[in-house]
Amino acid sequence: AVIKTYKPLTLTHVPVERGYNACNAYCHRDIIRICDSGMDRYIWLSKKQGEIKLDAPKKQGKVANDYIKLELIPKDEYAELAIKIPNTVSNFENLNIPEFSECVKMAQKDFDDWNKKVNPKTELQYTASYILWCNTVSKMGNYKDDVILCSKRVMDATWAWDNVFMALGIAKSFPEMAFYQFMIFYDNLDEFGAMADYITPSFISRLFVKPPVHGFVYRWCMEKNPYFSDIKQIKRIYTPMKKNTMWWLNCRGEWPYTW
Repeated sequence: AVIKTYKPLTLTHVPVERGYNACNAYCHRDIIRICDSGMDRYIWLSKKQGEIKLDAPKKQGKVANDYIKLELIPKDEYAELAIKIPNTVSNFENLNIPEFSECVKMAQKDFDDWNKKVNPKTELQYTASYILWCNTVSKMGNYKDDVILCSKRVMDATWAWDNVFMALGIAKSFPEMAFYQFMIFYDNLDEFGAMADYITPSFISRLFVKPPVHGFVYRWCMEKNPYFSDIKQIKRIYTPMKKNTMWWLNCRGEWPYTW
């Protein structure tokens, strides 16, 4: 991604507190690397135009910075900042990101191609289509295929049972992708059949469980697209769906759940 600004812009990184805090930032060869321990991911920043100043004080003996603040200063009318969120610490100097205008064209074409399949008819459908497209991320780590997140801001993960509602929204237009929204959780059941609460590229949470509504939604997907009735998909999804349903009926006890 690329940020473009025509006036000074201050960016403040606010880490999500999830226990141990080791969020820190440093600059190496004009590339700023932020390690966000709360979200288990790296953020790499590189100026393409203008100047960037890093303010990240750290108390002696501490791993985490007190705060992380960036100032982007235009030069020759504007400033551009390249942003990359990788899944590894390796080769962080390879930030081959196009110019801002090219990024805009690429994103617009991708959304246009998406809408050709979704074919929204009303403003509400168009907005819903945009939200689904905007929150889609490519395979990375635990994500073996494209995944639709609940949000890219706070709930930046795929959550059981939200995942099946995402699948329902694209079942007619993108059946393979919709099918994977089911399977990412079925592929990660525990040995007893309990489903994870949420999954990120680097973490699987099992703090809560969800009622097994997935079969109901899968039936609706079958009505939308014959892909879901194909014997290959049925064979693949039936066993883990049954295992999770039986766990809920026979093994859950008083295990906490959320709706």
